[in-house]
Amino acid sequence: MINYNVSKAKNLWCSSPESQCYKYWQGDITRQELDAIYNDGGLICYESQMLKSWRAYAGIIQSGRNKGKSIRMSSVRPHSLALLTTRLPNVKDDERFIFAVFLVDENTGSNWDEGYVEAGPKYRMVLSPDEARQLKFWDYSYNPKKPTRNVFGSGLHRYLTDEQAAQVLKAIYEIKRSTGEEKKAKDFLDFYCKIKGINAANIHLPNGANE
Repeated sequence: MINYNVSKAKNLWCSSPESQCYKYWQGDITRQELDAIYNDGGLICYESQMLKSWRAYAGIIQSGRNKGKSIRMSSVRPHSLALLTTRLPNVKDDERFIFAVFLVDENTGSNWDEGYVEAGPKYRMVLSPDEARQLKFWDYSYNPKKPTRNVFGSGLHRYLTDEQAAQVLKAIYEIKRSTGEEKKAKDFLDFYCKIKGINAANIHLPNGANE
């Protein structure tokens, strides 16, 4: 995975000389040293910490006079739904899937200007690998400028409408039915629909790029 992110995908942070994974890939540090940095709470990358800190970052501006500054999340609001997505190495972005979701904490608005959002204490959910592969990101989202092209690009975040977010939560509830997390998923869906003024019994079918 490290080799893929650094040398093939050339992800902006992964392939940066400041990245600990890049230093490991270059042979400047050992795998044991890399693991020790992670276990001691050091920053490897945003993604490696997501399910520990329940924070999602927008990334860093890579060029221009604001290079190095955090990207502001201008459209985030209290109780926005954050989706955490990924795809496997050497797989097209059509297969990008959602592996976790959370509601943005209503008390952390100042963080949005700092380029990240945090989960509230209650509404957060992780999907197992098998569950996550059933939840394709592009079933719910599309690029208005290039609706037939499924490419996430170099940025770390995209925005969804409240309706699209409700569609995702409904799908998670259906995936979690007959599991120990069925009630949690249903409560999550019902709460989100209530605060967004959406009829949970009349959520439109997804209309993403894959549909």
